[in-house]
Amino acid sequence: MMRLMLLPLLVVMVPAAARPIPLTPEATFDLYMRTAIEDDPQARREFEANLGPALHLFPDMKTEASSLAEALPSGALKWLVNDAGVDDAARAQQAWTTAVLRNTRCRALSSNIWHRLSDGYRVATIRFSCQVGDTERLRTLSDASMFDPQEEEDDRFWSAYVALLRDGPFKTIYGTSALVMSPDSEIWHS
Repeated sequence: MMRLMLLPLLVVMVPAAARPIPLTPEATFDLYMRTAIEDDPQARREFEANLGPALHLFPDMKTEASSLAEALPSGALKWLVNDAGVDDAARAQQAWTTAVLRNTRCRALSSNIWHRLSDGYRVATIRFSCQVGDTERLRTLSDASMFDPQEEEDDRFWSAYVALLRDGPFKTIYGTSALVMSPDSEIWHS
């Protein structure tokens, strides 16, 4: 008789035990950043295991054209290539972009969760920090490039700028972002 009474309890406990523990807003934010910005393969697997397929949310950094490299003026990355062919130039730019993004390291510091009474959604305001190249150190080179537009000054500025974004020194900046959870879910969404 006791076994029969425990059976419904076991049936309820097994699915609950198999379900992953919901991620905190901070852990979800960090997973988004590690997947999207740092292109971390382990983070992508964790993302897909906890939050669902990431394939459509984030481009594959190895096959997508680098928007970061494309945002720079033409020739800004030429020192990376040393007159290599087009394929080598693309690989050099992709390696640079990957290094810059991996060094960015945005991480959640804290969150404040509040409920929207109108529709039952929960909103988490995330406070985060990111590590970025300290471009203030290039002010003198930047001024020289702008006010004395010689090719030599431009080359010095852009090679220093590109190297600084990849290699540092870095500084920490702070920001906020928001994640939302629907009333019928345990997953935070961007």
